[in-house]
Amino acid sequence: MGLLALKGPNGPAIGPARLYSLATTGFSRSSLVVESDDTILIDFPNLPEEISLDRDTEWRVTPSPLLPDGFHVYDHTTPLSIPLSFKLHAFDDYSVNGPETLLMIAARLHALTLPIINDGIGVKRASTSTTMQNGSSTSTEATADAGTTKASTQGTAGGSFDSVTAAENQSYSFPPACVLDLMIGSGGAGLNPGLASGPALGIQCIGYVKSVRVLLKGPWLSSGDDSVNRNLPSAGDFSFVFVHAPSYTNSIANLQRGDNFVLPQVSAARMKNSFYNSADIANALSSIGYHGLLDVGGAGSAKT
Repeated sequence: MGLLALKGPNGPAIGPARLYSLATTGFSRSSLVVESDDTILIDFPNLPEEISLDRDTEWRVTPSPLLPDGFHVYDHTTPLSIPLSFKLHAFDDYSVNGPETLLMIAARLHALTLPIINDGIGVKRASTSTTMQNGSSTSTEATADAGTTKASTQGTAGGSFDSVTAAENQSYSFPPACVLDLMIGSGGAGLNPGLASGPALGIQCIGYVKSVRVLLKGPWLSSGDDSVNRNLPSAGDFSFVFVHAPSYTNSIANLQRGDNFVLPQVSAARMKNSFYNSADIANALSSIGYHGLLDVGGAGSAKT
């Protein structure tokens, strides 16, 4: 599977599928998602030969002498995880920046697994008391002015423990919420055949990137100048797992104690009618918001 991750000469290159992160503007089918400092955009010009869509349903089974097959009660259905992988060479048509394209793709994929925080985190040491397994207590007292830690130990088990607490007013958001725009039936957001209204069948859903694996390969390329273009890869294998989660939001920290909000879910009826074309569900609920890469104070320097 090839990948086009960078802008072409006439603006963003749009492939048949794409993965992009959401910012405060949320999801919109009516406008083109253009990569900015606040978003991450990866376009796929073609698809893999196979796409695996697997889910499991868990049941609680109560055995009984009178019920040899047990009494089955539904417990939960595991979220859909979609593994995708691709290979790319530094001199493929899609590598518009040559070997640096491989590094940029790797950086964007890894960025989707990390929280959105300030580049510099203010921390302070706090006193803590930890009970050892044998019942003894270890207390740690921080001395800020000297930059040292005094530890006093009670009981027979020695040792000291440091507790690091984020500074007050520290901005923090979960890893970015993403949209996987993988496939769509005729009509886009229009009608399904045989239905009065509703989105078309397809896979266009909100979730997050669960895992990333990048394997950079040689021969390693250099320009001859040690200060630039040194030891760049000539090829790369990339893989990631996208988890479908229509209720996922990385701005939940804005909620105050006691606040009520609605979690969007895909029901059996919605699944039957539109499959995983469900990104509009969360967008219709005003209580679900998103944070982009620049929405946390001080994070603006972490541009992609």
